[in-house]
Amino acid sequence: MITNDPSVVESFLQFAEKSEDPNLRREALLFLSAVTQPTGDMLTRLVRLGKSDGDSGVQAGAVQALAQFAQFHPEQAGTVSRELLEVAQSAREPMVRVAAISSLNAAETGDNGLRILSGLLRGDSDAQVRLAALLVCSEMPVTDAAGSAIFTALQDARNSEDRWIPDA
Repeated sequence: MITNDPSVVESFLQFAEKSEDPNLRREALLFLSAVTQPTGDMLTRLVRLGKSDGDSGVQAGAVQALAQFAQFHPEQAGTVSRELLEVAQSAREPMVRVAAISSLNAAETGDNGLRILSGLLRGDSDAQVRLAALLVCSEMPVTDAAGSAIFTALQDARNSEDRWIPDA
């Protein structure tokens, strides 16, 4: 059973930040992704874990917890989208970039988000990252800029010759 008791949430946040065992840290983040009443600085702490943790599994777990946070708190969706876009741009591991992109709410990404996703569509070395970016772009509101980003990405041989990207 999930609890929203602030002291329990705080304990799990501390555990996710400080435990020596990355598997247990990921489990703590899984719990935190289901919390509907986060503590005051939970967003900031999850962002920190998503951006700078040394374990890519912990980073991906923090990204998923951030996405859940945005679902429970739509008033924070714009902030969470900006943070997820930063993670998508800066994470070293493709798994973390895919998690960040896949967690985006397409309607909340805005023009800056489209610019970042378009850059990932054209320039990321990992096909899974490019596919995730294409899928989010395809869910964005219909605009000339979004259409142009998708069209331009599909002109790139890496994307047009990929097994999955043209089908997306």
